[in-house]
Amino acid sequence: MIMLTPAPATVQPNCPAPAFGGLFTRWRDERYGESSSDVFTPSKKRKQHQEDYTPTQWSDEKLAEIQRKISLDPWDTGDFKLVNLNVAALDTAFQENREHYITRGGGGHSIPGRYQRFIEFVNNASKEIYASTVTFRIRPDTQKLEARFANGRHRFAVLRDHGMTTMPVAVRSDSLPLMKASTLDLQA
Repeated sequence: MIMLTPAPATVQPNCPAPAFGGLFTRWRDERYGESSSDVFTPSKKRKQHQEDYTPTQWSDEKLAEIQRKISLDPWDTGDFKLVNLNVAALDTAFQENREHYITRGGGGHSIPGRYQRFIEFVNNASKEIYASTVTFRIRPDTQKLEARFANGRHRFAVLRDHGMTTMPVAVRSDSLPLMKASTLDLQA
């Protein structure tokens, strides 16, 4: 459950305005054990790092169980469709997103600790797992398809690294034609 608390009445100097008009700037997501202090904000500099973790292949039974638990996030129901995608092709498109790509093992542009926390969540949870939310665009500089995760890039990276080959992903409706026209074999 996500709990929102009102933002303080004072505004910090030289701080950009928070999302959602500043009404709610702090949140806690008990599903993944994180709060707004764990999340990147424009006032924090994101730096590349490498998690000290080497992923191992999960069993086919475990991957099938995880795949059955993946569902559309209730917040994504309006303009998003749940689509089964080829993980290798999606990863190729994700690599074009140089600012947010998460390398194998949780390194690269990962939020510290989030990759490992999702592994713990998967290993201990009987709850549903919300699908990663993805949009696609053509990068102007390379003219290649780029996957941009609005939510769930760490979830995707963990499942990719542990052997999932196809994955249900929430794709924004206006990205579907671009995705289907791509030379990448995205749809599973």
